[in-house]
Amino acid sequence: VYFIDRALATFNAAQRGLYVEGVGDLNRRAAARAPGSPSFAALDTTQQDQVLRDIEQTPFFQAVRFDTIVGTFGSLN
Repeated sequence: VYFIDRALATFNAAQRGLYVEGVGDLNRRAAARAPGSPSFAALDTTQQDQVLRDIEQTPFFQAVRFDTIVGTFGSLN
């Protein structure tokens, strides 16, 4: 999480809009899957898995996946 936050504030700022739109879409999909749910984080794990499967071919998911891998292997701490 910290890597992506720092990246979006500095060298990867061009993707900030993609993340903002992607998180909004993720929360809208969560609300559609579980009416009354305020966010993706509020879903149970099964529902979260279903929503992630729905978006795994989107540019947002691909960016999050790539940035997570880079952050994992690029972290020296």
